[in-house]
Amino acid sequence: MKHAMHRIITSVLCAFCLTSPALAQDLDEIIQAKLRPGWRMANGIHMAALQLDLAPGWKTYWRQPGDSGLAPHFDFSQSEGVQTVEVIYPTPKISWLGGSRNIGYDTRVIFPLQLSLDNTADITLIGRIEIGVCRELCIPV
Repeated sequence: MKHAMHRIITSVLCAFCLTSPALAQDLDEIIQAKLRPGWRMANGIHMAALQLDLAPGWKTYWRQPGDSGLAPHFDFSQSEGVQTVEVIYPTPKISWLGGSRNIGYDTRVIFPLQLSLDNTADITLIGRIEIGVCRELCIPV
């Protein structure tokens, strides 16, 4: 199980692909991702979480971003030993920038992940997560 969790963490962290090498160093200062391995429930569902830590002044968006912004997109379809992954969105904050309403998160957001597993011992969570991180302008990550 410990080896499988290490593979999950590595897979999720590798999912944050950048379109420009010049942004890599800057993005490391803006956002950090961490997979929390969680626990297995009696019914076989595995609960894990994706934690995003944002630098001061930066934010990301809820599934309905408001008047502007980018809604997150999670794709775990390439995972092994996993039937489904349900991303649970925590309660967002509403903020205003000028006359524009934004719905999302700042500082830290933890997305619980509910994994329905195949009946195999090993699981590999492979994901691609596309989000916008924003200060005055948004950067797709």
